[in-house]
Amino acid sequence: MSTFRTHIHVRAYSEPSNWTPKVFRPAGFEFDLTSDWQIIFDTETTSDAIQTLRFGVAQIRKAGVLIKEVIFTAPDLPQAEQTLISDYATANGLTVLTVEDFRKSVILDIGYRANGAIIGFNLPFDIARIAKGASEARGSMRGGFTFWSTRWKSDPNIRVKHLNATAALMDFATPGDQQQSRGMRKRNEKTEHNRGTFLDVRTLAAALLSGRFSLGKLAERLNTPTRKHETDEHGGPLSWQYLDYARADVQVTWDCYTALAKTYADFGLSTPLKRILSEASLGKALLREMNIRPLLRRDHDA
Repeated sequence: MSTFRTHIHVRAYSEPSNWTPKVFRPAGFEFDLTSDWQIIFDTETTSDAIQTLRFGVAQIRKAGVLIKEVIFTAPDLPQAEQTLISDYATANGLTVLTVEDFRKSVILDIGYRANGAIIGFNLPFDIARIAKGASEARGSMRGGFTFWSTRWKSDPNIRVKHLNATAALMDFATPGDQQQSRGMRKRNEKTEHNRGTFLDVRTLAAALLSGRFSLGKLAERLNTPTRKHETDEHGGPLSWQYLDYARADVQVTWDCYTALAKTYADFGLSTPLKRILSEASLGKALLREMNIRPLLRRDHDA
């Protein structure tokens, strides 16, 4: 009988004998400073190529408890639809805001100043829909977009830079009146600034479940209490049924987020959830927790 031999080659790197393990923190690493406030929102748009905002729905939660539900509207929404939304909101206990007031009193006051988490499904799209305007991003987000919050330089804009089809970097830009002067830079003085917490449920699903999901398919995969409604009214006249559909989307987004956040919490990692943008970043978080330094940050002369 013939004997087969298999040669196995192992490539390894051994640490110096006098090396003391230290917890690795990458450049720019920060502990999670997110408060217990949460904003979950979704927008409904026109059905043409421009996809401009018609209205949106948001939940404002604190530690997961629903505090307020909001409908915000575009400034050019026809008066008849404004009236329908107002009647619907009164009947269902919702607050009606203009999109400008939504940016100021919800996104900036809660998401920025109170450091709340801003949650959505395909969040960059919704951020673009509610923006006052847009321009090219600069600095570390060059190649992305800056979406204007208000006309005041004292208010931060939101920057978005796509990394791939399912992930994007998002943060609050430093407000204009907080920019470092040349003298401050020479003195190495830094201005404290909250970059915010942006959580795209679509990105989290791709990282934790290894796939691309629509909101409906993700809800089925996670077996959420609320499921996405079906509708063929996109772009048509508003109705109470369509407003029900929009509200359900926000609730489904929240249900999917809580399920994914629990899955991540089970890993017991110290890396904030907002830093998980892909399967690779999840793997890096696991290695970091094991105090395994990246190869390029090791001392290869030892």
